[in-house]
Amino acid sequence: KALSSLNIIHVSARHLEALNIESGETVNLSCMQEGRAIMINKLDPVRSIIRTHAYVGQTLSLYCSAMGKLYLAHNFKGSLDEYWASHAAEINALTQHTITDLAAMKKELKTIEKLGYAVDREENELGISCVAAPIFDVMGRMQYSVSLSLTSVKLAQVGEQNLAAKVMETARRISAELGGA
Repeated sequence: KALSSLNIIHVSARHLEALNIESGETVNLSCMQEGRAIMINKLDPVRSIIRTHAYVGQTLSLYCSAMGKLYLAHNFKGSLDEYWASHAAEINALTQHTITDLAAMKKELKTIEKLGYAVDREENELGISCVAAPIFDVMGRMQYSVSLSLTSVKLAQVGEQNLAAKVMETARRISAELGGA
């Protein structure tokens, strides 16, 4: 009963705010529902004038976002082929960088498993990149994801690994509060 009463928005708020202030960039929190990522919190950038098109309540396809690719990597390990087939009608190139080939996605998911984070390299929106990390609950399930969105130019300047470390630490802290690893 105590575990079911945990409110992810409340639990994550201070951690998301700290990441937002430290990075100065957009911070997002999502959950997965019915095979889609749903944006449940968004903090606008504090230093940048660039805003993403993301909004709270928005649903995202899993194949074309950093948060979505995390859900694919963690929640569809043995059933990616089935997921891909059942969502074939929506798997379209949103930009020239969008991964729409199943073999390429499998390779991407192996990289995500190895690194522990995912990156959207202008796959959803030109000029915008996103670095995301998984949040685990007490049962070891990945039900939430945190991400940092910024311009691709800024990602190159700051460095993917530097930002990934910050996002992963934020996800680790939220996971710990949820009782997860």
